[in-house]
Amino acid sequence: MRRLAPLLALAVVSPAFAQQKPSFDCAKAASLAERAICGSADLVSADRDMAAIYRQLFNRLSGAAREHLITDQLRWIAARNEACIYEPTRMDTCLWDFHQRRIAQLKELGQGSYPFVGTYWLIRHDRIGNIFYRIEAAWPQFDGTTADFSAVNRSFAGRARESAAEVMPDTKAGRDAASEEWSNEQTFELSYPGPRAVAVSTSRWTRIGDEVSRGGIEGALVDLRTGRFAGPTDVFSGDWLGFLTAQVLAKARSVDAGKLKTLLQEATPYHYRADRLDLVFEPGAVAPEAQGRLTVAVPYNAIRSLLRADGPLGR
Repeated sequence: MRRLAPLLALAVVSPAFAQQKPSFDCAKAASLAERAICGSADLVSADRDMAAIYRQLFNRLSGAAREHLITDQLRWIAARNEACIYEPTRMDTCLWDFHQRRIAQLKELGQGSYPFVGTYWLIRHDRIGNIFYRIEAAWPQFDGTTADFSAVNRSFAGRARESAAEVMPDTKAGRDAASEEWSNEQTFELSYPGPRAVAVSTSRWTRIGDEVSRGGIEGALVDLRTGRFAGPTDVFSGDWLGFLTAQVLAKARSVDAGKLKTLLQEATPYHYRADRLDLVFEPGAVAPEAQGRLTVAVPYNAIRSLLRADGPLGR
């Protein structure tokens, strides 16, 4: 019961109290993160906003869904407390970012039926020789019972750990390197383009010493009926490839049509939102790198006739 007390406070805090204080009693603040929140008006406001959205979702749920939300929130609190203490000078920024991402995630979790998607974390801050490395990786886990999601969950966790491993130096690298920092950050966003699917957009940033930071964003669509990833051929029918190719060519400059058609047959450029499809290409993937990341928004109304009736986005 003790571990649930902060979450129960989130669920019952009164509006009048919420106007002045964070969602917990600052006199009993138990972590560095909580004490930092109590010392910042901006962080108090962020915590209050997060608590209000959590309370709305908590009150709407019951049974297994409510228990799942509680467990997920406890993991988030533990991750926040661990991730934001390694560098005191940026603790406020870290806490602000954590709260804003959680606010967005809770809002998405409240759209439609509760999806039973939790967040798992890999957080490490350590030093090997002259190298300080920092890993803050989050990935989704599908805990629903509508299908077997084990392969999807292994893929998300494996991809996150694989990316994080790039910044874990060995003893030789730590001994030979000059004093430097290696870091890996991974976050994700959920979207609900329809009742049969959940879309995941994963962002990653990696930096090794003085090298230019490498970042990227990957899309994935999970079919809640099958528990599997859905590729473009599972979503579309007809001449979908020709249509989407024409959409990108009409809205972007100097695009390599051959590379574009190849990438459009993969799953990663597809970011399905509630009201549109975003096609996202990394710098240099289909257009000159100097143009930066290319994003082309396609309204669902424009592709409605191409959606498979039996697919994850079928109406």
